[in-house]
Order: sequence, then C-alpha cells, then structure tokens
Amino acid sequence: MNALEREIALSADGAPVSIEVLLDEGAWTRPQKIILALLVIIFISEGIDGNLLGATIPSMARDWSVAPAAFSGALFLSSLGAGIGGVIGGQLADRYGRKWPLTLSALLFGLVTAMTPLTGSLAALGVNRFVSGLGLGLCLPPALAMVSELTPRRYRGRAMAFALALTMVGIAMSSALAGLLLERLGWPLLYVLGGLVPAAWAVLLMLVIPETPQHLVRFPARRERLDRVMARLGHPVRGVALAPSHDPRRDAPGSLMALISAPFRRVTFAIGGAFFGLFLMISTVLGWLPTMMATQGFSLKQGNFAITAWSIGGLAGTMGAGWLCERFGAARASRALALGALAGTMLLFLNPARGTGGMTLTFALLALVGALTAGLVTSLYAATADAYPSRLLGTGLGTAGAVGRGAMLLSAYLGAFAMAAAGYRGFFSLALAAILATPLEIVTDCNRLIGEHRAYEAVENYIAEDFIEHNPIVRGGNRQGFIEHLEEAGFTDPSRPRLTMVLDRAVAADDMVVTHIHVEGSPNSPILVFMDIYRVENGLIVEHWDVMQPVPETNVNGRVTMY
Repeated sequence: MNALEREIALSADGAPVSIEVLLDEGAWTRPQKIILALLVIIFISEGIDGNLLGATIPSMARDWSVAPAAFSGALFLSSLGAGIGGVIGGQLADRYGRKWPLTLSALLFGLVTAMTPLTGSLAALGVNRFVSGLGLGLCLPPALAMVSELTPRRYRGRAMAFALALTMVGIAMSSALAGLLLERLGWPLLYVLGGLVPAAWAVLLMLVIPETPQHLVRFPARRERLDRVMARLGHPVRGVALAPSHDPRRDAPGSLMALISAPFRRVTFAIGGAFFGLFLMISTVLGWLPTMMATQGFSLKQGNFAITAWSIGGLAGTMGAGWLCERFGAARASRALALGALAGTMLLFLNPARGTGGMTLTFALLALVGALTAGLVTSLYAATADAYPSRLLGTGLGTAGAVGRGAMLLSAYLGAFAMAAAGYRGFFSLALAAILATPLEIVTDCNRLIGEHRAYEAVENYIAEDFIEHNPIVRGGNRQGFIEHLEEAGFTDPSRPRLTMVLDRAVAADDMVVTHIHVEGSPNSPILVFMDIYRVENGLIVEHWDVMQPVPETNVNGRVTMY
C-alpha cells in the first residue's frame, strides 16, 4: 500500500489526509519532475547574472576609461540587493505562494540585466546592479521552496543539490561566455542575452507551472484549485477530507518574528551562524585566493587555476552532498561535511609544500576543501528546508541566504586583514566551528523524526549504542529497550496517524538539554505534556529522563495553561 492509498484508507476511518505526508512519502511523479525541470533555466540564469559583472569589469573599465577598482561600489550594491531580496523574497513566498514571487522576480532581474548597457555611469550601474541583485535575492527562496515541496523527502537531498549545482554551472558559463564572446561581440550583448533569456522563461513559467499544494491547502476557499493541482501532480484527492493544521508553528505567519519565536529561535540562530561562517570562508577564498597564491610564488595564471580547482571540487561536492543527505539525513551530513571542511582547512594551514614546488598538492587540497564546503552549502540548505514547516519555509531559506550574503560583504576586508596579520595560515584561519550542530539541534531533530514515525532513523542517527534510559516502563533501560518501546507505541509504523509534537521551550547548558513539549494525537485523545532531560556526547544522545502528564479536562488554575 503506497502513501496515498494508506492515507485515504485512514480517511475512510475518519482521519483526514495530510497533503504534506502524501507529497513527502508518496511517489515522485513524472509531472512533479517536469515542473522542477522547468526551473533549470532559472537556476542557471541566477548563476550567470550573479557573476556577469565580475566577468565584464575589465572590458567595461576600458570602454568607460575608469580603473577596475571603481566598480567595487557596484559589486557591493549587487550583493546588498541580493541580501535584502533574500529576506523579502522568503516572506513573500510564505504569504503569497511560490509561483508568483518566483516568476515575477525572475522577470525583474532578467529585464533589469538586459537594460545594463543603457547605463552610462558608475552611479547608474550601481542602481542597476542593486535592483538586479534584489531580483536575484527575491527569486532564490521561492525557487528552492518549490524544489523542496515538490520532491519527496527521500529524494530531496539530490534535488536541492542539483538546483544549487545549476547556479555553479551558471557561474562557470558566465566566465566561459565572457572568454569566448567578450572581445568578439562586446559586453553589452552579454547582458542583453543574460537578461532576456530568464525574462522570457519567467513568462513561460507563469503560464505552465502551478502553485504548490502545501500553500494552497492553507486556504479552504481554494479547495477546487487544490484538487486540480493534486490531480495534475498524480496525487488525486478530490472528495477526500484534508487534515487541518493543529500545530501553532505551522500557523505562524511567514515573518522574521516567527523565525525567532520560541519554537524556532535556537535553530534559526544556529542555521544563521552556520551560513555566516561558511559563506565568509568561501567568499574570502574566492575573492582573495589569486592574490594569496601570488605571495607564495605562483603566477597569476596559476592563481586563477586554483579557483578552477576549487570550483571543480565544489561541483562534485554539491552532488555528493545530495546523496549524503538522502542516506544519512541533512543534519548528520552537515556535521560530517563540517568536520571534513575543518580538517581540510587545517591541512592547508599546515601544508608543508607551499610555493611553486608544491603546486599539485596545494591544488589537490583546494579541490578537496572546495568539494567539502560546497557540499556543506547544499546540506545546510537541505537542513534548513527540514527545519521549518511549509508556512515558514521561504522565510527560513531566504533569511539564511541573506545572512550568507552579509558575510560576503565582510570578506573583502577580512581577507586582507587575515593575510596582513598572519600570512598564508592567517588566510585559511576563518573557522567553520559555527557549523557544527549543537546538543539542542540533535535533540530537536531526534524528536522530529520520532513524531514523523521515523523512529528507526532517529535511533540510528542520534541514539548512542550505550544509551541509558531512566523511564521505568522501558525494558532494560537501554537502546534496544528504547527501540522496542517506540515500536509498541507505533512510532515505527508510517500508517499510524501522525502526532503533533510542539516544542514549547527548551534550555541547553553544556551537554544537557531540557525540553518542554506537548503532544496532540487524534481529536479524541488527551493532550500530553512532557518534560524531558537529555545528556549529549559526541553528537549522540547518551542518557534520557522524562515525566509525562495528560492535560486535565478542567483547569482550576484559571490563569495559564500547562504549556
């Protein structure tokens, strides 16, 4: 029995169908894949447009009779616009759906890019690049949210990896096109082509792609439209009762304040810190690596080849991360890739073969670190998609990307400071420690998997072999007894109705985590309130205590609820 048949069978017994369960656990249908394939041009165009100014600065500087350094303001405004656009685009996607913010923003950055040749001054170019960057930033969150929502969870890692790899392909294409066509046709034509293609494609997307069901299901008045979209995707639900959301986190508005509300505050800051540290490291390397290589005796050509080695490794790492996310989960893959990136960067610290004599080893290490860091970007985006409900997905993705953009703005100064302060090793000393998962993230992700009836996966990823359970009803008080307890409670049976587990508050100190959650089952079941204490070591839960109390029908307190 597939996910659709199972959910409809449950519906016949009075339990409504969950659209999210159908799409997360159901088949990856051909119509879903076709819709995602139509986004390929958008992701490639984002990479092309984001790198086009850097590829054409020498020619523009020559034609305008200014120094190349004079374009730094336009580069800054482009990144600033993209950062602002990321924050706004995520919120628009959560409030108004994925389709229209995606297509309109792609049309915006395409048309503005095509008009770049009309700018005749640095000031006008700065305004043009800011608006184009704004369009780019607006486009990425709804595009990634659509990829996430139209891909079953088991394939989501590779889908996110493929989408992000396409932006890297676009970056490489912009440099290649500049090399092949710049002297022959001139830089204005590159901007016209780089803008009109995504603008025309955005118009096509307006006509052929639907809104995602996860957004439509929030609005009862759009039920007929939802039925048509689900039938088109190969998951017909006409006449089937759909599950209302009882989770206050799902009903929270798509806003920055919702991201830092109690259920999401810690994970938001953890994800933001990870993106900041990672993008700071990557943008510093890409911006200053040729200069650093020159200080070690390499030629300018060899310095640029080092960027190529980093990028080739990055493309391989992006696709490899998709497999890791599917096999081990996005959170676990992120931790492994972060440790690998730290180890690779440490090898660059200690590289005994610096200078022209160690070219092969240095380039190999750069390709390795490029693969690990690019893979980490992919796994972090996948982890972000897993961390937030549909209502906050666009805002979460957009804000995380905007934090990364903010780090990129600092890299121009910090790279130079690191080189001046400590030379070669100072350059590679931008630590990635913020990327490592905290004990609180480990506990909350474990609880999320259990609530989704993925208890085997939760135990495999997060419960230590020598786990100690203090609950007296768990036989043996060990890992095996905990597994049997979860089996008896139905947390390993996907056909059982989902529980709504709401994290009301949490406290973390050193290796200890305390959570206060309430759990809702069927409408006829009492709400249960849990207080749990966890001890975490080396990324695994090693000990657990808990107490539970059902919410009584009569609250004589009169002032506040139990949660």
